[in-house]
Amino acid sequence: MPLARIPLVQLLDLDRAAWPLPSTGSDPATVPSSQPVPQSTLRIACQRWLHPQFLDCAEDGQLADELVHFASQVIPPPVFASRIRAKVRFLRHGLQHWLHAAGSVPEKLAACLNWDGPYALAGFGSQFWLAIARAITLEAGADDLPMISASIDAGLGRLGLVFSRESLADWGDHFARRMAWYADLRQARPEWSVAQLDDFFARVGQMTHREIPAPPATSDSPAEDVADLVRNLRNQRPLRRFLAERTATLERAIDRLRQAIAQADADALRHALASVHPVAAQRLDLGDAGWPEMLQSILDAPTLADAWDEAIVDRLGWWLPAAVLHLRDPLQYPAWDEASRRGVALLADGVLLAETVGEGYELVQEAVQALAAEYHLHPLEVPDLLRLVANRSRPTIPRGESSSEMAAAPTFGGFCRDTFRFLAELEQSNHREWMQLHRERYEFAVREPLVELCEALTTRYIEPVWVRERGWDLETTAKSGRALSSIVRNDFGRGAPYQPTQWIVFYRRAIGAKRDDVQCVVRVDASGVAAGIQLGQGAREAGRRFRRQIQQHAEALWAALQARGWNRGIRFRPDTDAEPIAIRSAADLRHWATGRNLRAELTFAPDDPLLRQESLVNVLIVLFDQLMPIYACAVEEQPLPLLESWAGPIRTSYDATRFRDETGLGADWIRQARELLDMKRQLLLVGVPGTGKTHVARHLARLLTGDRPEAVRLVQFHAAYSYEEFVEGMKPRTIEVDGRTQVSYPIEPGVLPSFVEHAQAEPGQTFVLLIDEINRGNLARIFGELLYLLEYRDHAILLPYSRRQFQLPGNLLILGTMNGADRSTIALDQAMRRRFSVLEMPPDAGILADWLMRHPPKAEEPFASRVLQLFETLNARLRKEYGPECQIGHSFFMQPELDESKLRAIWEHHIRPLLDDYQQRHPTRRDWPFTDFWPTPAKSRR
Repeated sequence: MPLARIPLVQLLDLDRAAWPLPSTGSDPATVPSSQPVPQSTLRIACQRWLHPQFLDCAEDGQLADELVHFASQVIPPPVFASRIRAKVRFLRHGLQHWLHAAGSVPEKLAACLNWDGPYALAGFGSQFWLAIARAITLEAGADDLPMISASIDAGLGRLGLVFSRESLADWGDHFARRMAWYADLRQARPEWSVAQLDDFFARVGQMTHREIPAPPATSDSPAEDVADLVRNLRNQRPLRRFLAERTATLERAIDRLRQAIAQADADALRHALASVHPVAAQRLDLGDAGWPEMLQSILDAPTLADAWDEAIVDRLGWWLPAAVLHLRDPLQYPAWDEASRRGVALLADGVLLAETVGEGYELVQEAVQALAAEYHLHPLEVPDLLRLVANRSRPTIPRGESSSEMAAAPTFGGFCRDTFRFLAELEQSNHREWMQLHRERYEFAVREPLVELCEALTTRYIEPVWVRERGWDLETTAKSGRALSSIVRNDFGRGAPYQPTQWIVFYRRAIGAKRDDVQCVVRVDASGVAAGIQLGQGAREAGRRFRRQIQQHAEALWAALQARGWNRGIRFRPDTDAEPIAIRSAADLRHWATGRNLRAELTFAPDDPLLRQESLVNVLIVLFDQLMPIYACAVEEQPLPLLESWAGPIRTSYDATRFRDETGLGADWIRQARELLDMKRQLLLVGVPGTGKTHVARHLARLLTGDRPEAVRLVQFHAAYSYEEFVEGMKPRTIEVDGRTQVSYPIEPGVLPSFVEHAQAEPGQTFVLLIDEINRGNLARIFGELLYLLEYRDHAILLPYSRRQFQLPGNLLILGTMNGADRSTIALDQAMRRRFSVLEMPPDAGILADWLMRHPPKAEEPFASRVLQLFETLNARLRKEYGPECQIGHSFFMQPELDESKLRAIWEHHIRPLLDDYQQRHPTRRDWPFTDFWPTPAKSRR
């Protein structure tokens, strides 16, 4: 996200206002910093060895020891320790140049880091020499030097101050410019230290959207990055299996390589090399004859220098000798491709100073050994790790610098903290001089995100769904006077010149003026963001029709809203400043529609993280899709067909008649159930399998709650169900802390307290908790101390985990179902039974007969009476031989389009297993064949 248009000093002031930092005179330990090397480490180096006396007199071994120790502190792995010892005399000259030679810091860095610099040494890059420069500078009492890191470079680039340092040929020029930028900024704002500027630029570089992160910047130390990648690598694959598979692959490849060389078989050679470098192997151009001898010379070479023939590199590519050597000895010679080459360079940019390809590969060898030792890796794992480093470090393309493909798919970069700060300041300083000074802030923090959000919503939803699919011709152009509001107030000088509230408004082009229509809006002001449907200020005719349609089709509208996923967070306001109305029914919608300035909107506070994320677009798309039935009432002449297409046939209210239609149980049963619930507030439905206990309980809950789905909660008990799930308990949760995953154990409410909160919030409404198979759970363990509350609803108890008071409200009813014939269940003890009213649900031939009458079987007319006869005969036999607790319920036979084939399937796969279970209790009893109970048509007629 480019910030270059905003004056940098203004941006610093905004950041300081958002995140006050300690003054430059504060304890350095309290100053946020992106510098990975503490100043104390650098000062110790100057005291111990980085001074003329030591460098002039110390033995090579002494200096090498100090340099290896220093490098291990200031350079993340890999540290080229053996190269330090081999080149210690050369390094001594470079260090003496830093201490004695005239010239600026940038000039001395150029001498050590430019490719043709006199003290440039492969393996020693910017991290090493900048640490030396910082140490000498601090010892001299001067200000610290700017740091160099990936995040800081990215931040400078985003601010338009620097381009990629990899493209700079002169390190001196690069660092001189960097120091000049810091000096200019500190002259304008002397309270900012170099460390604080480093942290600021690093945080700008780490921006994911428009929000500059809070200080300090997240560390972009390569060592931490590599440690994370090592963990990811190990999590992806077991080491033992990887080594076994990789070793076997390499053994096959070396055999193929030797065979290819012996037979001059180019295809076999490519196949062998593909195990190391598949892409380059397929592109390998061997040219004329002679390549077998070249490759054989690599296989036979006694040393790396002998194997690295520049002629082979020039002809076949720099990667080929490394691939052949890797097949010869995988542990000594690592695989080397462009990705691993780039990965090493990202960890140690001194590798780029290698004079030859062979020297570069020697550094890779040492880097692989160092990384393997540092992170306890097998050498065969390191090339994959380097590829991960290279892939993770690929730069992202900021918005505004994207390719044509990205431009074709609008993205939303998010609002930022300054979006709402700017609008709040505009309310207080609404004049042209202030706006002229802060024009760039407005463009970056307000205008650009509004344009992006408008384009993203238009492209992803409004155009494809509302315009093309629904045929609503809406204005969607992201320009002032069209779908976007203007910051300039058009009131001809009668008031303040600017509007502190900004809008995205989708409205019908045919209406002409957006204020005259029902609008789909996103509103942004100092209080946050709101999105939804609202009446325009001048929408008289459109408003009258809108209200009329809602009044006329409230039931269909309410059903359609529920069918599209009702969002209880949407606030329905009848007027601009009115309190929101809770919408729970068609009557509530009618009440809302009587207002003057109707609004249905979802609001987001300024500190809501969602406002800073691209996912806000998806949330608003879902919101507009949920509100589409309301908008249809505004734009459709006849919205009812469309509403019914979303909701299906419109339901009437759920009453005793519908309950009887669904369950076969009449007014007497309902009256009995209500009386029992009035007595104890808990009712247990008990019956044998197939009597429809759960089905009846669900429909009874609908009847008791007025068919409000949110007022019913279903829970099924089982042997493993616990108090922690039902009431409350500690549950493990993973959280991200400073980029690391940790496990916490918060106390979380279970099903019951969460549901009780809803019931307590609406004391005038009935809520039903439905516990299916209640006796399958360990009730003493699940309910615990709640057994007391079942009997004493007006009392409260202290919950053991959260230590909070808990009470079951009087408007909460509990329905339980219990299969008395199931031997696997736990029988209810007397303490539980006396807290529940028990309502037996026996097999009922009357219910079955009524159902068969309303759902005639597919077979001939006498078929229904034969089914009834089978049902009654079977249960009579079961009662006689096994007892009343071992019967078959009527719901087994309540199947639409029932015929003999389906009936036999029900017998074999539903009833027969239950009969077998009953048989286990009476092993001396006989079998139960279907034909014994299925009457012939003649018997049925008699």
